[in-house]
Amino acid sequence: MWRLLRTAAVFVQQALLRLAKRRRTQKPRIRIVCLSDTHSQTLAIPDGDILIHAGDLSRSGHADEIQQAISWLSSQPHRYKIVIAGNADLCLDGGATGMSRTDDAMRIDRGLDWGDVRYLERSTTTLAFEDHGARRILTIYGDPSVPRCGPDGQEAFQYDTDQDYWRDSIPPGTDVLITHTPPKHILDEWDGASEGCASLLREVQRTRPLLHVFGHIHPAAGIRRVIWDHTLADSLPMLSSALTEGKNLSVQAETHGWVALMRFLVGSAYQVACSWLVGGVESGIFVNAACMSPDGMHLKNPPHVVYI
Repeated sequence: MWRLLRTAAVFVQQALLRLAKRRRTQKPRIRIVCLSDTHSQTLAIPDGDILIHAGDLSRSGHADEIQQAISWLSSQPHRYKIVIAGNADLCLDGGATGMSRTDDAMRIDRGLDWGDVRYLERSTTTLAFEDHGARRILTIYGDPSVPRCGPDGQEAFQYDTDQDYWRDSIPPGTDVLITHTPPKHILDEWDGASEGCASLLREVQRTRPLLHVFGHIHPAAGIRRVIWDHTLADSLPMLSSALTEGKNLSVQAETHGWVALMRFLVGSAYQVACSWLVGGVESGIFVNAACMSPDGMHLKNPPHVVYI
C-alpha cells in the first residue's frame, strides 16, 4: 500500500511540474549540453549554447590526456565551453601528492592550451546572451572536489567524508553549479547505496541553482527536476531520493509516513498554484552527466541536453 502511494506521489508531483511549465510565460531558453566522465574517450556532442564537462576528462590524469580532451572540447561549435576537473584528473590538482616530476607534470608548469574552454576550480564565470530577444546573464560556479574515494596521489581534489566541505561555499546568485560529486540522494546510487555528499546537498538546498551538473557515479546518469519550496526544505532528501529513481521517498518518508507524503504533495501543489497566479515556479534541474559505463571500460551514456 505504501509503495503504491509513494509511486503515486512522485507521479503527481511530476505531472504538476509539467502543468506549471506549460502555464508559465515562455522566456528565451538557453540550451545546455552536459557531459562528464569521458576518461580520455570521445563521442558525438549535440549542438547547444553551452557545453559543460563535469570532470574526469582523463583516464590516468596525465597532462597529454588532459590536453587531448581540452582540444576535443575546444573544437566543438558551442559558444561557451565550461570544464571542471574530476578525481581522475590528477595533474590539475596542485595539492595532490605522490606525483613524480615526469614530463607530464613539468608540462603543467608551463600551462595547458585551453583555447576557448573556461576552466573552473572553486571559481565563477559569467556568460552573457544577447541574441535571445533580451539580454540574459548566467553565473556559473564550478568546484571539482569529491569526498575521499582513494589514496592521496591516486585521486585528485579530495576532502574527508566527515568534513562539511561545502558549507557556505557556493556564491549567492549562482545560476548553474558544476561539481564532480553528486549531492546526497540525487542521482547518486551505486549498487543500492547513496554515494553522494550530504554537505553538498545542504548547500544546494541553501543556494537553489537553476541547474546542477555533476557526474562521478556512472550508473546513476540521468536528469531529475525538483521543486524548491520552504515547505519541503526539511524533506529535501526524501524528495530527492524519490526523483532519483521515481519509486521511493527514502527513509524520511518511511519514518514520517503520511506527514511526509502530505508535505510532499501540498508543497508541490503550492508551487504550481504560485506558478499559475504569478507566472513562476522555483525549481531546479539536476543532471548526472556521466558518460562512462559502470565498469569504467567504455562510453555508455550520451550527453544530456537541458534548457533553462
